Amino acid sequence: MRRDKVLYSEYCKVLKNYLDEGIIEKVTNPFVPTNNPVFYLPHQVIIKNESLTTKLRIVFDASAHEEKQFSLNDCLFQGVNLNPNILDLLISFRSNKIAILADVEKAFLQISLAPNHKDVVRFLIDNGENGVNVYRFNRVLFGVNASPFLLAATIKTHIEKYVEKYPDTVRILDHCFYVDDLVTGEDDVESAFDLSSTAAKIMSDAGMNLRKWISNDCKLMKQWQLEHFDHLNMDDFVNHPHRVLGLLWDSQNDYLIYSLRSHGLLDFLQKRKNTKRFLLMAAGRIFDPLGFVSPFTIRFKILFQEIWQRKTDWDEELLPDIREKFELWCSEASSLSELQIPRYAWSVKVRTVQSVKYTRSQMQALKHMELFRMLD
Repeated sequence: MRRDKVLYSEYCKVLKNYLDEGIIEKVTNPFVPTNNPVFYLPHQVIIKNESLTTKLRIVFDASAHEEKQFSLNDCLFQGVNLNPNILDLLISFRSNKIAILADVEKAFLQISLAPNHKDVVRFLIDNGENGVNVYRFNRVLFGVNASPFLLAATIKTHIEKYVEKYPDTVRILDHCFYVDDLVTGEDDVESAFDLSSTAAKIMSDAGMNLRKWISNDCKLMKQWQLEHFDHLNMDDFVNHPHRVLGLLWDSQNDYLIYSLRSHGLLDFLQKRKNTKRFLLMAAGRIFDPLGFVSPFTIRFKILFQEIWQRKTDWDEELLPDIREKFELWCSEASSLSELQIPRYAWSVKVRTVQSVKYTRSQMQALKHMELFRMLD
């Protein structure tokens, strides 16, 4: 940052914003003894030029430690996982005509820390000629292993207050939040708008702003615009599809895209090494929770099984016949980017049950049963 004055200026703006909002505070007497545990977090700047909102982020590393010492994360109880199963959530995402996405603005930073816990999230800022200053967080921050539990537990505790007044919306919020992302949907515009309006109100009462609303339905997007929702513009995703729980979604055409570049697989394959270790590392870069590319990846698994049966060492050169199969697999990998999978996967066969009067929960169960049958 000393070499890049523009970067340093943007960095200082983020910190000033944190100070103005009370997210952090300056420690005026950092060397005064305290009975509270103390830990200093290293941090660095991450730049994401493809982001439509926050291009510069300051990332704090609670897993960093000195040699033979504990990190902050080593000393914390992580808490239970309160997030829904990602496969269930993605199946639900594909089971409604109208998809609805939003996220909570600065979600972790909306939760206050107890005063005696603030000193474990101190950090240093080099102010050049003014020396090094010490700051600490007043809020929960991303990067600490207990933060996802604290966020999920806070949201669940808050929405329980509305279970009698808005039972359907509370049920959806309880099952469709993955960390700070809301992933849900409805089958008609009126229900979709009612859901989004009620969800925004409930979360707003907790001081959490649901923003970056996006849907595949133009009428719903228009209603959000008229009601001044903080929504995204579909046109922004013509060349940059929206990311949904690790998958890419073209909201205009309403199909899912399998991008090898977004997971770094194509760039990794260019480093081509003819070893078992490299093959396994390549396989680890394939993210396919719904099994869209299973016919392609199963060939790789069979190939790896064959290598294992031959008792090839991790860094030993692969035999010519194995290498030939791997080279063929790599050459075909780029074709996966041409896949366009319809997001809405409810079959015509199940739609016919709409003529019968089912409750909303019964309809959801029927749709999920059909989706599991299709996957099977």
